[in-house]
Amino acid sequence: MFTDSASFQISNERALLRTKQGVVILACMNLRERHWTWSNDLHDAPGARLPTYVIRSLDEGRTWQQPLMIQEDFNGAVRAMIETHDGKVVVSCTIMRHNPGRHAAVSYTSADQGESWQRSNIIDLGGAGHHGGLCEPTITERTDGGLLMLIRTNWMQQWRAESNDAGLSWHPIGPSGIASGSAPAQLSRLSDGRLLLLWNRPYPEGSDTFPLQGGDRLWSATPVSNHRSELSLAFSSDDGNTWSDPIVVARKQGAWLAYPYIFEAKPGQLWITTMQGELRISLPFQELSTASGMQHSGATLQAALLKQCLHKQ
Repeated sequence: MFTDSASFQISNERALLRTKQGVVILACMNLRERHWTWSNDLHDAPGARLPTYVIRSLDEGRTWQQPLMIQEDFNGAVRAMIETHDGKVVVSCTIMRHNPGRHAAVSYTSADQGESWQRSNIIDLGGAGHHGGLCEPTITERTDGGLLMLIRTNWMQQWRAESNDAGLSWHPIGPSGIASGSAPAQLSRLSDGRLLLLWNRPYPEGSDTFPLQGGDRLWSATPVSNHRSELSLAFSSDDGNTWSDPIVVARKQGAWLAYPYIFEAKPGQLWITTMQGELRISLPFQELSTASGMQHSGATLQAALLKQCLHKQ
């Protein structure tokens, strides 16, 4: 992909998109340029740097153009890249803030198939710590053309923001009510119209406790659950205003099943992967992709999953 591969290494956290016009766009960080300077004494990482790049291909990935840097500041992850109904491309990022060190959420929008990019307002709600603040947002387009963003926080739930101008400005910003540990979620629009959410809830299924970490302004300013041994799934049929009861689709004691990705290989067939834990699942949701399936409760979805697993065995 690169004329000088010694100076470029694609990060594990990245996003890949093929636009309706056939342009393939990769968004990632360059690990060769990673410069991490966190100091516990300073509660900051002055000069920290992990640039974000986009790389385009006009021939289905056979050859690639030169990488284009869209953000020079430290970015911990690229969680999502989408194309809107009118052809805008939007990628979500994290950007580091200082004094004290913390993270904030941001996005970049391209109106020309990834040739140039414009940054949004920075969503900075304060905090402190090398995992403090807001980070690793995921985005999707609503049916009315607006955008929905869910953001990882250390406040035991995902934070929510909305945009009515293709990601150039985000508002309102507030709690989503989706209970979450300190880990990123992933949103996806399914072919049947529903939204699908994958994320790590703060407590194991059936429990309301889990050891908290942070609160020392090193990890974070507030104590938070880092529970990641279960990956949960929920559906929304109203653009993320309400969600079905969550169901656990993967569980491994002591493991981290986090940083999920969703790909609908064909209508009703979901491929779910994670960067942490290297989870690989194919879920046949054909019977849940009908209009009637939009109303399934969490318990019904759990029963359907069990039926599918028994059938596969």
